[in-house]
Amino acid sequence: MYSEIRVGWLYRGADLNPDEITAILGVKPTRTWRKGDRRGRATLPIGGWQLGSGLAVDQQLDEHIRALVALLRPIEENAAALAGRYDCMLACSVRSFGGDRPAIHFDADVVDFVAKCGGSIDVDLYVFSEEED
Repeated sequence: MYSEIRVGWLYRGADLNPDEITAILGVKPTRTWRKGDRRGRATLPIGGWQLGSGLAVDQQLDEHIRALVALLRPIEENAAALAGRYDCMLACSVRSFGGDRPAIHFDADVVDFVAKCGGSIDVDLYVFSEEED
């Protein structure tokens, strides 16, 4: 039994220019894409900018969130300034294998921080049986 967890701060929008987001925040993103970029056979309909927690996938969700918020706190004002311009979220991906049940919890200070930055919280939970490991 194990889980793979990834957490990132994400901006998305049809007119999003990743270079502009990087300049405003002053932080190098983990990943970016522009509207019209190709991923496999798909053409992406919106642009995006993402900053990951930097932690390994075997760390707990709360550890990922704490690490990411620590990266964002110094630029909270800049992050909040982008709130009305783009869709913004704390994006969490939790992949559970073989019956693992990782804790999914958000402390009040994290919820408050996300709200101050104009973001939402998204959790994608994928549960795989032992046969699918």
